[in-house]
Amino acid sequence: MTLSPRYVALIIVGVVIFSSLFSIANIGYPTGNPVHVKIKKEQQNITLFANQTLNKYSVGISNTYFVPSGNATIKVNGYAYNATSSKPLENFPIVVAAYGLATQTNTNMKGEFHFTVLKTGNAKLAFFVPGYNVEYHNFDFLSSGSLNISVAFQPSSKYVISGFTLYGNTSIPHVGLTFYSMNSVYTFSNSDGYYSALLYNGTYTVAVEKPGFSSIASPQQVTVSGENMAVNISLTSSGQRAFNVSGFVVNQIGIPVPYATVSFSGFDVTSNSTGHYSIAVSAGYDILIATAPGYGAGSRDVYVKSNMSNVNITLPPESPLVGGKATSQNYQLNSSNLNYSSNGNYTIEGYAYFNSSGLKFPLSNKEIEFVMKSEGDEFYVVNTTNDEGHYAVSVKYPGLYVFYILTSGYYPLNLSIYVKQSQTHKNLLFSPVSSRYLNISVSDYYGPASFNITVAEGHYYEKNMSANNYENLTLPEGTYNITISKVGYYSQQFNVSLTSNETFSVNLKPVNSLGNDINENVPVEVPLTSYPQVSSSTLSAQKQVKVGILFKSKNSGPLRDLEYEMFMNFSGKNYRMLGYTNSSGTALINFGYTGYYNLYFLFLDYYANLSLNITGNTNTSVNASQRVVYNYGLTLYNYSNYFKLSNETISNRTLSVNNDSFQIEPTKSSENATSVSFAFSLPEYNYTFTYQNKSFVTFNMTVHLHSNSSSMNALTPYLIIIKNESAIGWSFSLLPALHSMKVKNTLIVLGAFASSYTFSPFINYYDENNTPLYKKDFVLNTTNPQENITFNVTNEVKQISLTDYEYKSHSPIPYIVEVFYWNDTSGSVPEYIHNISFTNIKINASYMLTNITAPWGSYFYNSSNGYANLPIIDFENGTSIEFEYDFNSYEGAVPISSLNITVQYYTTEIEVI
Repeated sequence: MTLSPRYVALIIVGVVIFSSLFSIANIGYPTGNPVHVKIKKEQQNITLFANQTLNKYSVGISNTYFVPSGNATIKVNGYAYNATSSKPLENFPIVVAAYGLATQTNTNMKGEFHFTVLKTGNAKLAFFVPGYNVEYHNFDFLSSGSLNISVAFQPSSKYVISGFTLYGNTSIPHVGLTFYSMNSVYTFSNSDGYYSALLYNGTYTVAVEKPGFSSIASPQQVTVSGENMAVNISLTSSGQRAFNVSGFVVNQIGIPVPYATVSFSGFDVTSNSTGHYSIAVSAGYDILIATAPGYGAGSRDVYVKSNMSNVNITLPPESPLVGGKATSQNYQLNSSNLNYSSNGNYTIEGYAYFNSSGLKFPLSNKEIEFVMKSEGDEFYVVNTTNDEGHYAVSVKYPGLYVFYILTSGYYPLNLSIYVKQSQTHKNLLFSPVSSRYLNISVSDYYGPASFNITVAEGHYYEKNMSANNYENLTLPEGTYNITISKVGYYSQQFNVSLTSNETFSVNLKPVNSLGNDINENVPVEVPLTSYPQVSSSTLSAQKQVKVGILFKSKNSGPLRDLEYEMFMNFSGKNYRMLGYTNSSGTALINFGYTGYYNLYFLFLDYYANLSLNITGNTNTSVNASQRVVYNYGLTLYNYSNYFKLSNETISNRTLSVNNDSFQIEPTKSSENATSVSFAFSLPEYNYTFTYQNKSFVTFNMTVHLHSNSSSMNALTPYLIIIKNESAIGWSFSLLPALHSMKVKNTLIVLGAFASSYTFSPFINYYDENNTPLYKKDFVLNTTNPQENITFNVTNEVKQISLTDYEYKSHSPIPYIVEVFYWNDTSGSVPEYIHNISFTNIKINASYMLTNITAPWGSYFYNSSNGYANLPIIDFENGTSIEFEYDFNSYEGAVPISSLNITVQYYTTEIEVI
């Protein structure tokens, strides 16, 4: 049965806990010491404490002692408290230790604890509580009895332990790490294999949780002692096939190959009808091999650290040549005619000669390429002659082989060989070609440069060499592929048809990128007055390496969660990278090359130089120095007397510096009713401050900061100011609705924002649901941040006597209803009526004016003040208004012959300026 790494990790934890239980019960460990604590054999046989355990947390293991002189029972009553706050340590586990032995107990709600010593003698004991520094006390245990002790524990700081989880030299991502102690800490590495954890002082056992890897890591223990640490955790394979790799088996043009056999380390699976396979493999470097009838063997190298999909394996066409491969040269050969039904082992052999001055000489120790075409595919095999020039090529099928035979320095041969028996003899005779000179000189930014050169001709000739800055090659006539390369530079590749002496000059260009986000196109974002001069770096080999750099300041400790810009130079080209430190002050940088690097880092307030020889994944630290910075104070105030900043939410995020291209935050901000202030500490630079608040016009200002300074600047608010110059009551609507309003005398001031608005005034607020008599559209923007509106109505009155009336019945009796009619056929009153009052009616128990009825509604008469407050009446010619007058005839009331009214109206439409 295969156990998962999580299962194994849980078993380890269980063993630790179970072993502790054995110790508490004073039972020996059945399998010895469960943790790596070296204890002398004679010490293990001494019982110093009741409920004695091994000192598995290594508490004071090298700073304590106990020199026993006899047996006793001594009860120690202790009181544990916080040395800083003087408060008792309530319900804490506490370990008391002497070298490799210990006892563990707990404090109660009052900070009290107890333990029992079983020996007299002189001792120095260590006391440990999680989260606090180890405390030491000296004792002279003279005889049985009891004694009291108070232990003041100083709170411990947490320290950063960080590094990479590695398998060999490769980072493994998403590894679970548990640092076991009295207070265990769990963390995991990120997608780059980088981890960090905050730990108190103490010794921790490390356990790994990652499928396919053992739970035991190297180192197995780490000890934190008052400083940050960089520790890489090395993993080992569990040897189990814990990961799954899947994909498709396909031919050279991508068509799936069904029922192919995929093998890994003696374990085989078969692809399904669609060519899909899935196979279990172990962690690390694996080779998958696929085979299928009619195809050559295909393979795929994989580095496995998690489950993988889309790992496709391509099968080449089967070559009739033993050891042959498909070629993409496309020599335009005639096809061979082979008998594929007679698969066997056939050999074509003979001697290769070359002709010189009419004489034949053996072609000794020479690579010869045999090329043929079968079933539409071209295949080749390379054979090397021996000292006598003998060659031998093995083939699988009988038939007619049409060969194109090549070797460097000689003219190619076209030869047909008929194979019908196990061995066929055929000698080869080559004619030499003339030799030519190929001169190549190489330079880079600094001048003549060393370089690597590869000269290749077909599949049968390739030469690799290094040169200082010039190479003179003597080559036979032919076509060659030349590659000039150097670490950190773009390779130069070209073809040479060498028929005469040739000379080439090559200038190497450095690559644009030296790692993840390290390239010449990164803009300079950090504030600086001049570009830093950085010594050039030297590159050794192209290799992905990860470097964790801990930035520390002498005064403020690790530079946590800060943006930085890295500068470096290679071959005259400047490279940059923008990055952030993490919560522990560490930056993880991915370089694409090993080599000797000169790096310059600029933070907003700090700078650091680092020279580092990078050969693989590593961690380092660097001390950062303070940059020269200046204090700058920026105050923004509102000039308007109507609108105050306190009505708005002021946020630091509304103020950006240099378009937020670099992490720049104010050191302090404050606000009051009319202003907001920001304080900055910045190096010399040109800064653009942009304040954005929807209630104000966007504020922009550029400052060249080169000394301590400050400035005050006015903000322009968006305002709508509405002034009422009308003698009558009025109201208005404004769309879109605004969020703040201030009324001052006859002014209404609205804090607005950039938008399009519609203003609609009304004489009476009851009319807001009707179509307004007037609308004004306007826009607030940066060029027109304030709109002033003046509202005015001309008001007049007129006396009218109504004599047209009739009687109507009314309930209850004895009231009699008299109804007066008004129809202004002469047009003596303008159409807009506001109020109507009455001058010749009695208002008491016997007389009342109860109702006014018009086509647009009925309105009850307000008898307490003698007028009717009407909505705006559109009194068109021919419209009739009824006034209902009730009186009690039993009380002597008599009808009236006329009803005198005073009409209040306006003579013009609403005027808006």
